[in-house]
Order: sequence, then structure tokens, then C-alpha cells
Amino acid sequence: MASQRASDHIAVPDHVFIYEHQAAQYDRLIECEDDKLELRQALSKLLQSEAHGRVAELGAGTGRLTRLVLQYAPQLAEYTACDASASMLRQLEANVRRDVKDGHYNSVRANMVRTVTAPHHRLPLAAGSVDLVLAGWTICYACSEEHEHQNNMLPSIMEEARRILRPGGRIVIWETLGTGVDAPAVLPALRGYIEAMEERYHFRHAILQTDFRFPNLHEAESLSEWFFGKEVLRMLRQESDGTVLLPSFTGMWIQE
Repeated sequence: MASQRASDHIAVPDHVFIYEHQAAQYDRLIECEDDKLELRQALSKLLQSEAHGRVAELGAGTGRLTRLVLQYAPQLAEYTACDASASMLRQLEANVRRDVKDGHYNSVRANMVRTVTAPHHRLPLAAGSVDLVLAGWTICYACSEEHEHQNNMLPSIMEEARRILRPGGRIVIWETLGTGVDAPAVLPALRGYIEAMEERYHFRHAILQTDFRFPNLHEAESLSEWFFGKEVLRMLRQESDGTVLLPSFTGMWIQE
């Protein structure tokens, strides 16, 4: 999973290379996001609203959402974390082990997680086998207007997500609404995809403020430029305690 810069283009760095070879550095970046805890609170509220015993995540990456679900889902029984990158899933597994060591949840919870290397549109899961499908900052790459097969990918992904979902289950998708910007907005390359989610698939959405807070200016500059591009550096704001903020916004789409 990933956030994108606020521009017409998504692929500032080579994301395939990052996900295969720089998972740990990517993990350092996303650990700094959600300063106001709006993502954490929205996900916690969602998980408390009804029983979600079996969860599948598409594009699980290094486990950002996975680890929150392990903390907040009261009736979790099974979690399948899917990603096309085995390297990202190895980092996810390491993060879950660290969480257990740090006391965020116990080994019983951790053992509920199964990692599977798989693309969004070909999931090795049985029909009607999960209560909740999650996908954070990931479907955008297949459905961006910059992707040559974007017109075909969203129907394939949605069909697969619906196939594995039990009747009455939910699909929740997060995508960027801009990083290093003053206000949330759909990126131009994602407009067709977002419109389809809302108009064809009837997702409702909420806007979350998910600013990054970096421990120091060096970390802020190096990680921000590495992933989002040089232009976001102008939006970095150093605080009196030495930490540095970078504004970021996220959309959360829910289909029920």
C-alpha cells in the first residue's frame, strides 16, 4: 500500500522497486503518518460497529492496516494479508512480531494473520469466505489513468472482492487525497476511478486528515523527497519541539 504526491502523476519513484527492495524504508515513512489519529479512530469505529471475524486485505504492504485491525477488531478470528510483493509481506510479518514483543497484542492475535502473495484480481480465497475486505492506498496503482489497463482493472478487482465477501459484508478502500497540499482533492489521474467507486459501485466516503509528523528535519526531507518528490518539501513545517509536519489527506470509501 502507498500514498501519492499531490500532482497529476503517481509514479514519482519506481514503486515496484521500492516494494521489492526498500520495504523497511517505506515502513519508516508510513509510521510517521496519521498525526491526528483520524485514520486509527475511523478504523476502530468501523471495527466496533459489527462483528468482523474474517478479514482479507488487498495490498497489505508492511502491515499498517493489519496491525491496527489486530489491535481494534474485538471478534477477529482470521486475517489474510495479500500483496503482490513478498518483500513487503516479510516486513509485515516482522512488524507483527515486534508488536507482540512490545505488548500491543498477544501471540494468539498475531497467529491469526496469514500472508499470501497475490494480486488484487486473483485472490486464493474461497467465495463468501470473509466478512470484511480492506484495501489501503493500493487499488489506485491499477486504476490510475496512467495504467494502460485501468478501464478493465477496477471491474476485475471489484468482482474478486465481492466474490470472496459473504452476503452483507463490507468493502473499505482508502486512497490519497493529496500529500503536501493545503486542502484535500482527488488527483487528476484518479478521477475516473473515484467517480466509478461512488457512482457505479455506490461507495460512500469520508475525508481524513492524515498528516505526517517526522522526528526531525533530516528525516522529513529525506523520506518526503524520496517517496513524494521534491515539490512537497516546501510544505514541511518545523514545530517548536523539533518535529516536522507534512500535511496529508486521505479518503475512506465504504461499500455496504
